[in-house]
Amino acid sequence: MPKKMLHPPRDESPFVAAVSWGRDHDVQIGVQVADPDKSIVDVLFGGEHGYLTEIGRELVDRLDDAGYVLEPRQGAVAPDEAAITNPGLGQMVLRCLNAARAHIERDGLWADLDRRGTNDAVRALRTGRDAAFGKDA
Repeated sequence: MPKKMLHPPRDESPFVAAVSWGRDHDVQIGVQVADPDKSIVDVLFGGEHGYLTEIGRELVDRLDDAGYVLEPRQGAVAPDEAAITNPGLGQMVLRCLNAARAHIERDGLWADLDRRGTNDAVRALRTGRDAAFGKDA
């Protein structure tokens, strides 16, 4: 399926838009991660945004609500409460999500558009372009 990457205005953007299509198929418009070495899971929830601590805290809360108790293995160094809710647990959750994501053919968010949807998208993009940059001469 042919694909055209739509490059972001700034190199620091973590995402790039793309359009793909096939003969006698729908057009797809999507967002992919710009860095091929990162997954969408990493970009959305990884390090720099501070979500790992919150993900770890949510995991502990959900396990607690379900009746599970986190305890160290015999001989392991006992973690304190801060260590249990730290980014380490959030990182484990991200590793699990990335392992599951590895079985997905495409990394990104994609929408299928039929002919009408494609025409609507073209009109919306033209309207947005004209509003942001002025009409073409």
